[in-house]
Amino acid sequence: MSKRRRQVHSNKKQADVRPATTTETTPVPAKSETASLVAAIDRATAAVSMKDREDRRWHRDVLGLTALALSIVSILISVISTFISWQSSGHANKVAAQSNLYAQTASLSELFLQPENLEFHPYFFGSVNTTTGRKEPVPIPSDKLEQHRFRLELLGEAYTDLFENVLQTSEVLSPEDRRSWEAYIDAVYERSPYMLQFIEQEEASYTTKLVERARAIGRRLEVQKKAVALPNKASVE
Repeated sequence: MSKRRRQVHSNKKQADVRPATTTETTPVPAKSETASLVAAIDRATAAVSMKDREDRRWHRDVLGLTALALSIVSILISVISTFISWQSSGHANKVAAQSNLYAQTASLSELFLQPENLEFHPYFFGSVNTTTGRKEPVPIPSDKLEQHRFRLELLGEAYTDLFENVLQTSEVLSPEDRRSWEAYIDAVYERSPYMLQFIEQEEASYTTKLVERARAIGRRLEVQKKAVALPNKASVE
């Protein structure tokens, strides 16, 4: 056998002895497994998407509530500021009204301190009864009324203007101050027949509130006068 033939024969034997190589292949999943995997992925994606939507909705709700809360706080601050401003202005109005009334009263008091007006003081504020110790009305004699009519009218007008001012500004006065000023008005009308007469003559120049207040006092004084007169008349009889 030639050398070349022996070589071919040897290679053939080696080829027959060499084990056959096998190719490994990845198993292909079944269709049912693929569908399950896709469904799982879809569910996971849907869950993430739903959570994302919920997160966005939650953020929107938080932002909406925050904006609403800020709006309410802003409104409350505005209301509180308005209330404080109103209180401050109300207090200022009270002080101004009270100061104005005291200034008017002081000016009127100065008028009666003038020598030419001293004699008219009892006709506006009454005179003390030495027996009872109480102030009682003092009518103006007719001759003096004619003699000093102009001066008396000026004094009557000045006091009636003060009373009108008191009633018109009473809403801004404190309850205590209002009661004090109203008591002062009533006391003057109770002790001054001339003031009752003056406002009846000049009723068109003043508010109904003041005119009716003076008339009510006048009617009460008339009733009291009649009540006092009746026992005296009975005792005489």
